Amino acid sequence: MNCTRSKRDDSRMSDSNSSVILQCMSCLHVFGSALSLAEHKRQSQDCQTEEEAVLCGEAEKVEWADIKCEIKEEEEEEIAEEEKEDFCCCEKSPVKVPVKTTAQSEALQLLKTDLPHPNREEREARVNDIVQSTDLTNDQVNEHFPLCSVGGKSFKGKEALKIHEKTHLPKDSEFKKPKRPCPYCRVKQTKLMRHLLQKHYDEDDVIALKAANGTEKKAISRAIRKRGIFLENQRQYLEAKEPVYQAMRRGKDKKYCPGCDGFYNRSSFGRHEVKCKGITSLDPSALKITQKYQNQLKAKQAVSRSKKTRANDKDCFYLCSVCGESFKGTSAVKNHEKTHLSGDGEEDGVDSLEEIPEEKRFQWSTADTDLVLKEFEEYITGASEICLPGKQDLLRFRQRHQLKCTWMQIRSKIMNESSKTRRKSQIECPNSSEMAIGKESESEMSSEILIDEGAMKNRRVLSSKVPKGLNHSARMKWSKENTELICREFEEYITAPKGMRLPRKSEVINFLQRYPMECSHVQIRTKIMNELKTARMKAKRTSRIANAQARLVQREEGGSLSEQDASNLPNDEGAMKNRRVLSSKVPKGLNHSARMKWSKENTELICREFEEYITAPKGMRLPRKSEVINFLQRHPMECSHVQIRTKIMNELKTARMKAKGTSRSANAQARLVQREEGGSLSEQDFLPGDISSAENGEVRKEKTSSAESQ
Repeated sequence: MNCTRSKRDDSRMSDSNSSVILQCMSCLHVFGSALSLAEHKRQSQDCQTEEEAVLCGEAEKVEWADIKCEIKEEEEEEIAEEEKEDFCCCEKSPVKVPVKTTAQSEALQLLKTDLPHPNREEREARVNDIVQSTDLTNDQVNEHFPLCSVGGKSFKGKEALKIHEKTHLPKDSEFKKPKRPCPYCRVKQTKLMRHLLQKHYDEDDVIALKAANGTEKKAISRAIRKRGIFLENQRQYLEAKEPVYQAMRRGKDKKYCPGCDGFYNRSSFGRHEVKCKGITSLDPSALKITQKYQNQLKAKQAVSRSKKTRANDKDCFYLCSVCGESFKGTSAVKNHEKTHLSGDGEEDGVDSLEEIPEEKRFQWSTADTDLVLKEFEEYITGASEICLPGKQDLLRFRQRHQLKCTWMQIRSKIMNESSKTRRKSQIECPNSSEMAIGKESESEMSSEILIDEGAMKNRRVLSSKVPKGLNHSARMKWSKENTELICREFEEYITAPKGMRLPRKSEVINFLQRYPMECSHVQIRTKIMNELKTARMKAKRTSRIANAQARLVQREEGGSLSEQDASNLPNDEGAMKNRRVLSSKVPKGLNHSARMKWSKENTELICREFEEYITAPKGMRLPRKSEVINFLQRHPMECSHVQIRTKIMNELKTARMKAKGTSRSANAQARLVQREEGGSLSEQDFLPGDISSAENGEVRKEKTSSAESQ
């Protein structure tokens, strides 16, 4: 609300209420106090006679900055309208040129639509026509439409001309556009955006890229490109390679920071190294690289500071075990060594041994190994202390001895050394814990353990798992002496009447503790099983062959075994009870000819055993399964159950078919002879089952001849 007041009231209101604003009604300038308005009117002659207007801030709710901006915009618009009458300028050409007429504008628009031209001559002819028909000069036309100096083509702007000029550069030029790695598939692409739209159109960032406008699209594409570059640099950094991809082609005065993936001038790179925290929004895994980079930087700075302090101070006696910096007291060294540890208390470096090359893991001298053994002697040689060294023990060991390998390497090496020594101590004194308690004395120990004490000391226990790279033949290789030891050890299980079972695991472990073997636990146990199976099978075969021969001799003599003779063959029943039944399935790798291969003696045994089924008048059936099993129990065969049964069937079929063929051919010949003589066979002479191909042929011939005669 506007109101007219006197100068005194205006000054009093301006002093009492700071929200009141004074405005000059002639020039519309705004003032914050009455004194400034009075000074304005005193200096300006045009505004002396005009009255002032007070704008109440509460009524209008207008801020000082808004009014000032509106006034400034109005002034700029008035100045632009005044200048527009004579000159004009554009974004491409900041130089003011005279205003173009309608004909000139139409000519430039025609030239703009026809660009780019195929050659220089055509463009020059078109420009000359425009210059002659208008008042524009050649410089004004070329300023708006730049020309390529090599090909002579015109373009709508300087940016388009710069892009076109890169096509004339040689192939090995440093300005050639590099391939950008894709953040999703890690494949380097010349046209990354086209690759994203074609191959990764279902990704969230690519979907947002499609829906964005021009400005947002540039920002999203720039973020995707930087993410791919960062991931590629991270992968190469982990592989101990220098990053080769950059978000922008920088000059030679820039340096790359692996912590935050940025580029900095050489003058400011040193300050950035100290303050760099690796804060990046591209990938959370960048913090791991940044932390590792910070640790390396701190170690370098500590070394440089220690060199300066050593030159100035000669009273330093204590050195840091990590970086070598010297200190005056032990407390200062301990506080300094804490800086080399990360937040979780572990030393900075790799997370696992897999990140360290295998040839660099356990490279230390014999002196370092001696230090490890001396330091952890109580854990290695103590009979009651079987645990591995603790974390604090390892940290103290690191502080005392300077080793050339990381904390994980030293800890693994200590574990290896301690485990080897403990195994040796357990072999030397397997019952050391019981002896310490007093349960068993040296006199109560078995004599076998004392005899083989030298062998037990030199025994090397390998892993309980069989290596995957060894085939079956390579696993079971051992010397004849080892086999003899096994046979002696398990003689009670092999030769005993009830010793047809396999040895238990505890028995095998006891055997391993007594005899040094050059193969693993599983190999020895498998070998023992094989040896036992071989001995048992030999015993079974011997008993079966003896029983079969006794039966055959008894049958040839026409007698039968008496009860007394049958009682003299107990091994046969025991062998049958403990018989190892093979698989009922025929191996797939064997063909039919290889399956049925057996010796002539086995065939004769089968024929003799099943003679009653082959020669009997009612023996045209195949043997039952129980009969085959009985036969297998009597005669040891070197082939499986299915192979023997199939062979028996084949033999029976062959014998029966031969008998049938012989009888049929004899009957057919008898009929032919009878017909030639003009007689006929009587019912008594007729042989049933006489169905032969020859007889059928003769019958057909007689029928056809009788039909023709009729």
